[in-house]
Amino acid sequence: ASADQAGTNWGWFDSTRGVQKYISSNATTAQTTDSNSLTAFGSDGFTVGSTAAFNGNFFLLSAFAWRANGGTTATNDTGDTDTTLQSSVPGGFSIVKWTGTGSATTLGHGLGVAPKLIIVKDTTNANDWGVYHGAISGTSDPQTDYLLLNSTAAVADDATYWNDTAPTTDVFSVGTNADTNTSSAVMMAYVWAEIEGYSRFTSYIGNGNANGPTIWLGFLPRIVWIKRTDSTGDWNVYKWDTTSANAGYMDLPMNPIEARLELNTGNSRDTGEPIDFLATGIKIKDDDGHINTSGGKYLVCAWGNKPFTYNNTLSTP
Repeated sequence: ASADQAGTNWGWFDSTRGVQKYISSNATTAQTTDSNSLTAFGSDGFTVGSTAAFNGNFFLLSAFAWRANGGTTATNDTGDTDTTLQSSVPGGFSIVKWTGTGSATTLGHGLGVAPKLIIVKDTTNANDWGVYHGAISGTSDPQTDYLLLNSTAAVADDATYWNDTAPTTDVFSVGTNADTNTSSAVMMAYVWAEIEGYSRFTSYIGNGNANGPTIWLGFLPRIVWIKRTDSTGDWNVYKWDTTSANAGYMDLPMNPIEARLELNTGNSRDTGEPIDFLATGIKIKDDDGHINTSGGKYLVCAWGNKPFTYNNTLSTP
């Protein structure tokens, strides 16, 4: 959750750590406890207090939410190190908590398929956010590379993040780096697998043209993250926009979608780098370096509505 307002932090909350506790993707800081932040998780939403970043007077705010297991945790001993786990196999999402070991280890994720996106934060200490992405830079060995969610930095190769070991159907690996496995720290990982018709984690090459690439996802997206990997670049967030004249009658996005947020900053919404949300993917519509430098390498994280596979009625936003 974040206010679309300059100078406010992102707040990453989860029902494993509990209410009033958040970490910020635009900062290295340890977990913050704030009694006026997110105050309750509900079956159909959440409750916030008076903290400006999450409920500022007349602020426009954005929140993105995934349900793992409704707040019920279990111990998973599949890996070498036990984890406290909430997982949703149909949703392709799990929340993983463990005590850092400082040495290479494996951790159970509960998804039954190899994950494509893993985001890790040390909640006890001031460390960076480590990111694994299965299509990072288009390489065949993404487990050798990492990105930092709180940084514009390009992809880098470092065996100490994921121990140069690809995630499996049961576990993912972390190495000795403090960003992903600080000894004795409370470590958190948010883990996603691809679900056909709902989520996809892919990459593309920019063409430097306002008539940019079309990226196939297989569904109409609701949330899209784009990050340049071969050079510096923000973690750009595009979201469903229902500000069209027809919004009162049908909940469709208004293309092009220009407003974007940045996961790695506390900036307000920015505009000027438009993309289209399509029935089966996205279309890049600008040559800005954030999303479409010629020859630039970009990764995509995208989620849509609940797929029909798991629902016999039309999903609503």
